[in-house]
Amino acid sequence: MATLPNDHVIVLCHGFLPGFREYGPNECFRDAARKLQLKGPMKYFRDVAANLQLRGNHVISPEVSRQPGPGSGIEKRAEELAQQIESKLKELQLPSNVTPKVHLIGHCMGGLDARRLVCAQEDARKRGETLAYEVQSVTTVSTPHHGSPAAACAKTVGYIGLLGLSLTPIVDLMNDSYNAMANLTPEYMAFFNRKYKNVPTVKYYSVTSTFTPQENHLFYLTHKHIKNWKCPNEEHRKAYGENDGMVSVESAQWGVPLDIIDQKTSHIGTIGWGILEIAAGDSDYAASDKLYPALVENLAMNVVPK
Repeated sequence: MATLPNDHVIVLCHGFLPGFREYGPNECFRDAARKLQLKGPMKYFRDVAANLQLRGNHVISPEVSRQPGPGSGIEKRAEELAQQIESKLKELQLPSNVTPKVHLIGHCMGGLDARRLVCAQEDARKRGETLAYEVQSVTTVSTPHHGSPAAACAKTVGYIGLLGLSLTPIVDLMNDSYNAMANLTPEYMAFFNRKYKNVPTVKYYSVTSTFTPQENHLFYLTHKHIKNWKCPNEEHRKAYGENDGMVSVESAQWGVPLDIIDQKTSHIGTIGWGILEIAAGDSDYAASDKLYPALVENLAMNVVPK
């Protein structure tokens, strides 16, 4: 696997869930960790950062807000992401005479945060501001660029949160992520795409996956809905069709699509957690060994100057 130059940094941008640290005391997450014999905090990108670092790459993994209210939307998350990147770059102690070159790799909503950050950075550049780092590329993994019908369903359930009710851990999760889910609907993403265009100096890549879940899979119902629903609105049709349980193939395509994922992988399989559902139609997709090294290889070949 290729190693990026010393002044280049890979940034792993998580989806609407943070790095699982805050779920340590939660019984269901604690039980899952025990069954898998996991020690320490559960990482969103399973073993990905460590694997890339072992090969000599600089990797940082910021965490942004999932709190109720306006803090969970793309706008606020992108602001936090920018701040966290700047802070974590200082911890790397890179040479002071160079401006770090950053490559954003975002899963699900993290890809949208990355796109928004790049637009904000371009606006700052046009105002003549000095940038602490320069984004060279955005690679999105299973990101709903044209929205996800699953988010629309979760948004509806999330209205419970506005009433101050708490019923189950799953409903609690949807309540807490209400604004994040609202930003992932086909309607909102149509607005987002009209407002935030690609920055010409940045390279954009995307990957997606498909799979066929069994009835006991976590994403069985959402997969069926996204695949089979006949959307009457032409503007939102890319959100439907073959999918990974949360995001359709067409919705996940942005920039240059990269065909490098085994097509038996769910939405969580693309961050290394497919083994949790291997008996239910998902593959044991070793994201840290296959997908993310391949993404870095693409960056080395097509983005980093020779």
